Amino acid sequence: MSTSALSTPAYRRFLIGSTVTTHGLWIFRLALSWQAWLLTESEFFVAAVAFATYFPVALLGPVFGAFADRWDRRKSAQVFNLLNIANTASLFLLAGLGWMTPAALFTLALCFGICSGGYTPMRLAILANLVPSMQLASAVGLGAVSFNIARVIGPVLGGYIIKLFGTAAAFGVSSVTFLGMAWVLWGLKLQPVARKLEREIGLARMLRDGIRYTFRQPAIFFYLFLVLIGATFGRAIFELMAPFADEVFNRGSDGMSQLISAFGVGAIAGGFWVARVRNLELLRRSAAVCAALTGLFIISFGLTGEFWIAMLQLPLLGLVLTVCGVGSQTLTQAVVDENYRGRVMSLWSTVAFGGVALGSTALGGWADSIGLTTATVYWGMVAAGLGLIVILLLKRIPAPQIASSPTS
Repeated sequence: MSTSALSTPAYRRFLIGSTVTTHGLWIFRLALSWQAWLLTESEFFVAAVAFATYFPVALLGPVFGAFADRWDRRKSAQVFNLLNIANTASLFLLAGLGWMTPAALFTLALCFGICSGGYTPMRLAILANLVPSMQLASAVGLGAVSFNIARVIGPVLGGYIIKLFGTAAAFGVSSVTFLGMAWVLWGLKLQPVARKLEREIGLARMLRDGIRYTFRQPAIFFYLFLVLIGATFGRAIFELMAPFADEVFNRGSDGMSQLISAFGVGAIAGGFWVARVRNLELLRRSAAVCAALTGLFIISFGLTGEFWIAMLQLPLLGLVLTVCGVGSQTLTQAVVDENYRGRVMSLWSTVAFGGVALGSTALGGWADSIGLTTATVYWGMVAAGLGLIVILLLKRIPAPQIASSPTS
């Protein structure tokens, strides 16, 4: 059997639809961030809006992760996706009618985050039901490539849409692109898995069992630590690209889209590399090294005041963050027991999205106090210290062993 996930028809359908939707997601995030900056010109409020979209995923992820081990994952993901379409359409109407306020923007960003809190664990759990286990690394890696191609193209499209037609048009386009995933989920065929649904067990016990399982697996706990560093520190920088573009580089929305796209170029390279890796031990070491490098690249970015230098630095940051984040997700998906997959992957999303939410808010507040570039340098120093801990812990973590699966 081929080790490429593209040989599986269901995954090809999933990849096409998610690629379309992800372009819309990046247009949405660009519009959301720029709208927040236009309304207030406050780094903290921009970070607060990012917090609203990410923190509910962290907070609700474990709950919906438990449901992902009990509910029909495809149907549940479909419902949450449709709710997000309604949410982005509301943003389109408010912006188009000129009724947008900071309170309305924050509230709808929070609603989007709540719906994403249900959608994300379902989507992550579905992935392993689309392909045999030998194709899992390919599936996660190709998904990262798709995600980061959209990270390059989406912001460029979003920047032009905002410049020519305004943020309302960007919200409208993102609503339409979200229909791509609705089309995928409508007729998606999942591979059967020997998953014990345990409907007679209460939700609290399922959550407790999932957390206990995670903490008893040193490798999974280590992978969560890797993504925590990347999300809290690296992705926090990414969420503040609007003030960087306008305040530091004086480039406006065009500069913001270019900075985000430069980040995405490196992320694409990282995604391609992860998709081609067949040796999980090599992937584990590479993800750890990239987590350690994150702080150094953040410091370098904070010290530059030149736009063109930043455009050369951000692809490197995008590369290491993708290998760290996607690598940790691939490794977690590979070693987790199927009966705990939904709960463990929800904890992964809790760490990933919670790290972005808390990190961007903390950095935004710090930037309001001491200045954006100074705060960024100090931020990178803390990340570098945690990266050193990663390197010291690496030798103590057992080599990854693929969990048995009925789809193997």
